[in-house]
Amino acid sequence: MLILGALVVLGGDSLTGFAIALLAGLVVGTWSSVFTASPLLVLLERRFPAPAPVRRLDPGRAPRPDRGGRRAPAPAVDPADPYAFVDAATPVSRRAD
Repeated sequence: MLILGALVVLGGDSLTGFAIALLAGLVVGTWSSVFTASPLLVLLERRFPAPAPVRRLDPGRAPRPDRGGRRAPAPAVDPADPYAFVDAATPVSRRAD
């Protein structure tokens, strides 16, 4: 954007129109991406949600027991939050809560 602005100011008569056209295309493309595509993506995600992740374990590997010798319970999958498995896998010390 800075280069196109410099071409508009310093480019002379032959480059000014071309630089303004490129600058307008950059602004319109950015506007379209931010204010049109993003809300459309949110709308489509709400209407057609992603399927809940399936937690699969390697059949040869059992879940590691916790310190008391008991196996850790599998986290419940919330169908309203398909990305909850990311929070469940994050250690408590690293969460931003």
